[in-house]
Amino acid sequence: MGYHTAVDTYNTGKIGSITLKEATMNLQKVIVKAVRPKTKLTREGFQTQVQGTILSDAGMVADLLKQVPRVRVDKDGNCSVFGKGTPEIYVNGRKLTDKNELQTISSKDVKNVTVITTPGAQYDAQVNSVIRITTIKKQGYGWSGNFQAKYGFAMKNTWQEQANLNYRVGGLDVFGGLMWSDSYFYDKLGLDEYINGNQHQIYQKSVGRIDARNYGPDANLGFNYEFNENHTIGLKYKFGSGYTKYFTVRQNYSI
Repeated sequence: MGYHTAVDTYNTGKIGSITLKEATMNLQKVIVKAVRPKTKLTREGFQTQVQGTILSDAGMVADLLKQVPRVRVDKDGNCSVFGKGTPEIYVNGRKLTDKNELQTISSKDVKNVTVITTPGAQYDAQVNSVIRITTIKKQGYGWSGNFQAKYGFAMKNTWQEQANLNYRVGGLDVFGGLMWSDSYFYDKLGLDEYINGNQHQIYQKSVGRIDARNYGPDANLGFNYEFNENHTIGLKYKFGSGYTKYFTVRQNYSI
């Protein structure tokens, strides 16, 4: 390596010295490729990078969390951390009290997600896990907004439409949003029960189903003011809520 190959014919006996000529090569450029892991272990917990990865195309934050390691989101939008139960969820340090807010934040606006499985003293002693969502700092000034629609089918049609508007000047953001949804829920129930008596055994079987429909608007209005990277203050008010048109439970028993 690094020299030209020398080929020649020699008679039996002393062949003397063989000198190899150097082979030089000029490289135009060298490219070193590496894949940065999406999830890494930090001092707080498991941090998953979203910005600049395929996870930013997941949809809304509720869809994004389904792709985060150790996090599970069920069909009703309830989050859980493997082995740690239901977590407290924070967005930029603000605790979420309504899981529906996860449907109002786009995954494209998320910088990273940190899953904390051993919460520190700053959290309530009853909290077994925490999910911290950090969004991308907004750039520029003026108006911005987005509109999103979501459709699904499971026994019946389910759809959701949402519009968000934001005005930014300096460190102040004033925002509002409106969402309308119409969703159906269907589930089957089954129970087999054996009752042992002194002389007889009774077998009881129950089969049931649940039908429900929720629909209506949700709206929010608020502001955030960012003093610096580590200090912000804000207020958010939510009004209006979905209505339950019907909730039916049917059960049949056989003995």
